[in-house]
Amino acid sequence: MPASRLIAGTFDINDISGNVFNDLHSVGPYIKDLNLVTTNQLDDSSISPGSTGDTTNEKTIQVTDPTKSVGLQGTVVTRNKNYQLFYKLSNSKTSTDWRRLNASGVNTNDNSTFKVNNLTSLSGYQQNLTTDSMQSEAAGDMPSLSTVGGNLQRKNQIELVVAPKTDDDGNAITANSDLSTYQHTTINLTETGKLTANIPNIFNLTADATDPDIYSSPSDSQNITIVNDWRVPYTLNVQYNNDLAAKLPEDGYTLFDQPKLLSYTANGTAFDISQPLLQQSGDNSLIATSSSDFQIKLNMKQLLASGIVQTGKKYEFPLYWTLNYKLTS
Repeated sequence: MPASRLIAGTFDINDISGNVFNDLHSVGPYIKDLNLVTTNQLDDSSISPGSTGDTTNEKTIQVTDPTKSVGLQGTVVTRNKNYQLFYKLSNSKTSTDWRRLNASGVNTNDNSTFKVNNLTSLSGYQQNLTTDSMQSEAAGDMPSLSTVGGNLQRKNQIELVVAPKTDDDGNAITANSDLSTYQHTTINLTETGKLTANIPNIFNLTADATDPDIYSSPSDSQNITIVNDWRVPYTLNVQYNNDLAAKLPEDGYTLFDQPKLLSYTANGTAFDISQPLLQQSGDNSLIATSSSDFQIKLNMKQLLASGIVQTGKKYEFPLYWTLNYKLTS
């Protein structure tokens, strides 16, 4: 018989983990394939299982819908033995001891597929968000739009061990046993999403076509957009800021320091400067993207009559935007 057929007929070639004898899996069960399962953005869902010892995987999920779960699915070569899974979680809040993993599909078939539908169901999983990076900008930093806000994220380290239910002496293997000799896989999982507001930098006021006494910024091009991947409660405010006003005016301009005379509208509805321009509270249905046409108006006829502004001069005033958000403590 040819040597190739002899080898193929004798060994389970597909399930041999390498060609170095000392590195081959022991006779115990081991994870052959392992994947993260999510409908959020993940470039590579496959996890590299360890051999005897530890293999670490770095994975980042870009969250676009926090209601969608992140699961874990794997295939175990059982060696016709009853097997079990153990996990340990570490994050900024806690570090758990080894616990038995209750997963569906665990059995003694030649290739047993198990699944954890939602990792957040694991005891100790960090569900709260932290600030990864937040940014502030001045209007001069960008030609057309400024972005305030940034990324919110949560991080969890998941360690996974597969082991038989009993050792060679018939003793039960539990979460308190020495698990260091069994296949050990580590997943460093980061889930990240945006909370940002894109705001026009310049609001040029020109005479209104329907009412020449009113000067306003164009409503069709002054759009403000909020991206809220995590659906957290937030408010966006705009105010006149004295500290910014102290840095003005620029050459050729005169400071307009009467913010109470400005009229603000969002999607055609006027609002007071002390009220939030855009907001979503936890009591409402939080959505991923919100937008508003923001418009500033001035009654130029009244301003000229009062002498607050004068014909032939150019005026500027600062707007100070704040994006406030609430994270679960």
